Amino acid sequence: MRKQKIWNFYAKIYKNMFFLQKHSLRPTRQKVLSILDEVICNSAKEYKILDIGCGIGQLLFEIKERFKDYKLHLTGIDPAEMMIEKANIANSFSNIKFNLCSIENIALDSQYDVIICTHSLPYVSNMKNSFSKIYEFLADDGVFIFGQATCNKKYDRIVMKIVENFVSKANYPSVNNIKNDLITAGFKLMKLEYIKTIIKIPPIFVMSCMKDKEN
Repeated sequence: MRKQKIWNFYAKIYKNMFFLQKHSLRPTRQKVLSILDEVICNSAKEYKILDIGCGIGQLLFEIKERFKDYKLHLTGIDPAEMMIEKANIANSFSNIKFNLCSIENIALDSQYDVIICTHSLPYVSNMKNSFSKIYEFLADDGVFIFGQATCNKKYDRIVMKIVENFVSKANYPSVNNIKNDLITAGFKLMKLEYIKTIIKIPPIFVMSCMKDKEN
């Protein structure tokens, strides 16, 4: 209950949270868009894209604007009611849909060419299970783009433990643990980049993965 209340509260000020937007969310979105530049390149193809933990829809709106000459079907899901409400209020596009649900209770009847999840999986009960679900919903030649902060040393764990006091209980594994869990779920890692910042915060990475067809 506390988790939903806190995220519903933050939804009201999310766009104006200067430090978070400047040093974490906006740079992450920019990394995702740069990866998509290499993925969305066929103007004749229809791309189905899913954003897990879409928040107020900022990333999907930026994808729509950046790739406006492509055929995109965009879906965002988030478990916080106010996040989805804010996203729907801002949404003026018929090919962007927002749904109130989480990766833990998602029910989809199709697969996606691109699945994106940034800064959301630390708050689910089981990240490994989420990777397995994402694998199921990803098309055979699809791309999974994943990003979040990570704890690789004691300083990182201390900082993220402080952050938990302002949001909700979270799990931030090391990059190596995340890589191993993705490989176990059946993914092949394609690219991993870190977000550069002058602020001393735990490292934030964005990586792209595909299904490992050799397994």
